[in-house]
Amino acid sequence: MDKNLIELKQKVVGDRKLVVTFTSFPARIGTVHIPVERMLKNSIAPDKIVLYLAKTQFQNELEDVSEELRGLLESEPKFEIRFVEKDRKQFKGLMSAVRDFPDDYIVNIDDDMRYRYDTISALLSRAAKHPGCIIGNYVRLMRLDKRGEIMGYFKGSTNKFFSNWFIKGKGFQPQFRYYTIQTGGALYPPNSLHKDFIDEAVFEEFNPQSGDIYFWIMAIRAGTKTVPARIWKRHRYVRGSQKVNLRKINNARQKNGTRGIKKDEILKTNLEHFSDAYAVLREES
Repeated sequence: MDKNLIELKQKVVGDRKLVVTFTSFPARIGTVHIPVERMLKNSIAPDKIVLYLAKTQFQNELEDVSEELRGLLESEPKFEIRFVEKDRKQFKGLMSAVRDFPDDYIVNIDDDMRYRYDTISALLSRAAKHPGCIIGNYVRLMRLDKRGEIMGYFKGSTNKFFSNWFIKGKGFQPQFRYYTIQTGGALYPPNSLHKDFIDEAVFEEFNPQSGDIYFWIMAIRAGTKTVPARIWKRHRYVRGSQKVNLRKINNARQKNGTRGIKKDEILKTNLEHFSDAYAVLREES
């Protein structure tokens, strides 16, 4: 590793570990080795990469994962797979990692992306300037109208709560209104999420539907601001990984007459339930 990158990692992480975490499910398990390999080859290598899988979906555990993943387990000591009892869907990667590595820095990623080799260095470069903040490679700025109500994502969109949110890049100061999309990879310092985040009772009572939104709300409730690492580069999905995704599931539900879940509705539910976070957003604006 380059000397400057070694110094950068030491400045941000210190004596703690830098842990990459993510989760997946059976329909994508055949391509999950690709983001693992991309993380291992990053210009700043993590200390550990942990893939969390649900035992209910992988009942035979390692026998049910791909040959490529088993090969990585043998050849890469930094990589491991942990099986969890409860299937918390897209939440189980970050939730499990925060529970298992409470004192370490966690980079949360998705299972379907071909990550750039500077993904981690971009996060740490920004983190060095803003200690204690969550850093995201793909960040949008939430906007409120004059009445203090959330503006929608796209102008004229029926998705009221997500119109007119802008993609932001480098050079911006920490804000609660920055919303991190996990697709780009996000850095979570120790204690950056509210203690309720790993509380099973809170999770089961509320039953969140969107990882991005729930993580953001829990950061605000912990008093943690977010900063964009840089201008987001275009999506580079792993080939074949989009045959199954949440957008297609929701579209199928709507076509079959089953009501799909829209992100604006999910955000409204989150802010109504966690009104303390909404109050913080309004005060900042």
